[in-house]
Amino acid sequence: MRASAPIVASTAAATASLPTAPAKALLTTNIVGGMGNQLFLIANLLATARRTGIPAYVEAAPFSSSSGAPRPTYWGSLFRNLDRHGVQMRTSSPPLPPLPLVPVPEVRPVQKMRLDAQRTCVYNMIGFFQSEAFFDDHPIMPSVIPPELRTYARDHLTTYYDGGRCHTVAMHVRRGDYTDYADIFEQLDVVEYYDAAVRQLLGGLLLRSPSPQQQQQQQQPLLDSALKSTAGTQPLPPLHLLVFCDEERFGRTVVGYFRTKYTGAVMASLVCAETEASVGSANSAVSSLSESMMPRDVLELLMMSQCNDVVMANSTYSWWGAYLNHTPLRRVIAPSRWFVKEPYPASNHLYCPGWILI
Repeated sequence: MRASAPIVASTAAATASLPTAPAKALLTTNIVGGMGNQLFLIANLLATARRTGIPAYVEAAPFSSSSGAPRPTYWGSLFRNLDRHGVQMRTSSPPLPPLPLVPVPEVRPVQKMRLDAQRTCVYNMIGFFQSEAFFDDHPIMPSVIPPELRTYARDHLTTYYDGGRCHTVAMHVRRGDYTDYADIFEQLDVVEYYDAAVRQLLGGLLLRSPSPQQQQQQQQPLLDSALKSTAGTQPLPPLHLLVFCDEERFGRTVVGYFRTKYTGAVMASLVCAETEASVGSANSAVSSLSESMMPRDVLELLMMSQCNDVVMANSTYSWWGAYLNHTPLRRVIAPSRWFVKEPYPASNHLYCPGWILI
């Protein structure tokens, strides 16, 4: 394909209605970064295709490019039903028709992509598109994710972390490559951000004096005792902080902090295979899906999306954990400082309505 001049998003008035004639254009997007970035790119692609009436496709490569090592893609798991939503997943063949390639860069302030379907070309959307505003007119990503994956994640949450029997709070702590880019990404502090988020969520519940039973019991015994009704009183469900962290050692220090500070008031667990192995269950759901269909990072994202509340990191991964979470009355805590040089309100396009910023 030969490159053509770039095109930017037009105004809403310029293309207020879908074209009536069959589209001559095709639409695609760059696939870069990890899972969170890929979800944004696919969400924007789906919404733009529906908005413009232009057929869409993606090159289903096994890896995506990133600032570091190549990252895995999720064509066999999260995105395996894309074709049912009008997006063709292409490999090397058959070849596309020889159409000119027209770059469509992301623009700021956020504008939805509105393109001429009658132009004979391939529009290639380039950017990150990290805002709900790019696709809130066609919010179909929850229906794109295979329902069996969500069911599996819910069962996993129930089996190993007492989901459904306690009030679960997903807490995402992003480490990994973020620690190498401290000049770009805000390094969220356990006390200043995460503890403040827990106090915001739990409020007066943390001021309760623990009962004698709670003072004597830890973790699972706490769960069992809290579920028992007392005379004339409806017991509150026990509170379970689930720490999702890409560095297990650091994640365990976070768990230890909350277990120590809120002894008798909350439970805290690191979400990882080792925790699950220590719990064990005759009703294990782990073996029911293959690793290719349900990679561990997909499992944890979908578990996060089914907790009662979410404490995000400044990460697109937990952004999607919060966005996909439709638990009744769920609350989302998000960091007001996402990027070091662009604190709120410069980064306000990142947040969804109703999220609580700290």
